[in-house]
Amino acid sequence: MTAHLLRYREENSLTDYFIAYQCGLLLRSLAEDPEPPQNLVSKRDRRERVTSQVETLNRHLSAAQARQVGGGMYDALMTQLRSTGPGLLVDRQLHRTWPGLHPAQRQAMEAEIRSTLPALSPTFGAGIPKELIAANRAMNSAYAFVAAELFAAPDLAVPFLAAGLGPMAKELIGLTDVAEADGQRDCQLIDAWAQVIGLGGWYVWQQS
Repeated sequence: MTAHLLRYREENSLTDYFIAYQCGLLLRSLAEDPEPPQNLVSKRDRRERVTSQVETLNRHLSAAQARQVGGGMYDALMTQLRSTGPGLLVDRQLHRTWPGLHPAQRQAMEAEIRSTLPALSPTFGAGIPKELIAANRAMNSAYAFVAAELFAAPDLAVPFLAAGLGPMAKELIGLTDVAEADGQRDCQLIDAWAQVIGLGGWYVWQQS
């Protein structure tokens, strides 16, 4: 029997929000019936390219270490791409539907934004391929702009505006607005984001 298992470390003031958020992502996937859910799967040539770039940028790493580090960077970026766009739709829905979650939602989103601020520094990521940094910053900026909108807190977007990411954030949010209005599947939204941030062709879709 198919089951969906959700694990969390310990209960705290944010647990309800995190569980609701993950359930929201799951419900989006289940709502795609009768179409089978789509899994985002890595492309070997893109993973190898990232690994090669990491090895070039980090001469102190052995080939095996570069492969491990590069593969981890690629996987992290694909996870971010897979979850951020659909996740923004979930956060909007939670904000509309469950006002009791607003304090926890805001706390969690603000913490996530703070964790991404170091990546805005010009000196960040000397050993990371530039295309990965650019894509990561773009998705982080969209996340921050949506949080700023949800909670009427424009200060959350200021660091990203200062870094010149405002136009990119607005373009990604515009694609999210279209996906929400048209009832697009998550894979369609993700593909649209990927084209804008330079990740088109970095992955393939496979049916679950």
